[in-house]
Amino acid sequence: MSYTFNPEKIAAYLKGIKANITKVYKWTANIEGLVRLKVITIEEFYELNQQTLYDKEVAIKFKIEEKLNEYFKTDLKQFEALSMWIIQEWGGIKGAKPHTTMPRIYEFIKSEKPKYEALPSVSKVGMFMFLQKNIIYDTRVIYALNWILLSQEAGSHFFPLPGGRNSRMNAFDMEVLIRIAHSNQYKPEKRSDLNKRNYIATIDQAFFVKEEDAYAEAIQLIKAVNELLWEGEKAKYPFYTEMLLFSSADIEIFHDITNTLQLSFKSRKE
Repeated sequence: MSYTFNPEKIAAYLKGIKANITKVYKWTANIEGLVRLKVITIEEFYELNQQTLYDKEVAIKFKIEEKLNEYFKTDLKQFEALSMWIIQEWGGIKGAKPHTTMPRIYEFIKSEKPKYEALPSVSKVGMFMFLQKNIIYDTRVIYALNWILLSQEAGSHFFPLPGGRNSRMNAFDMEVLIRIAHSNQYKPEKRSDLNKRNYIATIDQAFFVKEEDAYAEAIQLIKAVNELLWEGEKAKYPFYTEMLLFSSADIEIFHDITNTLQLSFKSRKE
C-alpha cells in the first residue's frame, strides 16, 4: 500500500512549538538510578538537575545511548537493567516485567520491521539505543502527529494509535475525530451493510496505515520533518521532532482542537 505525507506542512505547524520547546517540555524522571547503573557520575547527576527539563532530557539521551550499546556488547545483565530503567522509571510503565519485556526488546533490536504490539514500551529502548535511527512510537507522539495530518490535510493516511490513559486525549479520541472528518465514507449504502462483520475495520483500511507498516512509516515521516525543522547535528536525530510532538499533545494540540474544531449537523427533513 502507498502512503503519502507532506512533511513541509507538518514542519510549518511545529515551528511555533519549536520556538518555545524549552518552556513547554514538561516530562521528567528521577535520574538517580543512572548513577547506580554507571551511566552518569554523581557530579553529572547534580549538574543535569540544574538544567531545564528539555536540556536535561537531550543530554541524558546521548549518555544512555553510549552505555546501552556498550552494555549490549559487554554486559547483558547491565544492558537489561538499564533497559528496564528506561521503561519503568523514565517511561513510567511501572508494571513492566523483565521476563516478558526483555524478550520483546531483543526481538525489536534484531528486527527490520518490529511488531506493532508493545511498541510504546520497547521502542523506548530502541530509540535510546539508536538515536539517529529510531523514534518512540508513543501515544502522545502519534496523537499529535495524527491531529496535524488531519487539521493541515498533510497526508493520505493516519497512524494507528496505541492506547493511553491521558484524560484530555481520551476526551477527544483522535480515531473518532478522523472518522467524523471522513464520515461520508463510513455511511452504508443500505442499512443491512451494518450487519457485515468488521464493517468499520474494513473502511478504516482506506484511512489508517497498516499496523505492520506503522513504525517504519512514522520513522520515515518524522525524519523528513526533522530535517526541515533543525540544522546541523540536530537534523540527524529525529528525537528532536519527536519531543515536539510529545510535548504538544495534551496542551497545544488540545487547545488547537477545542479552538478550531467545529461540528455541524444537516437538518433532517420531516
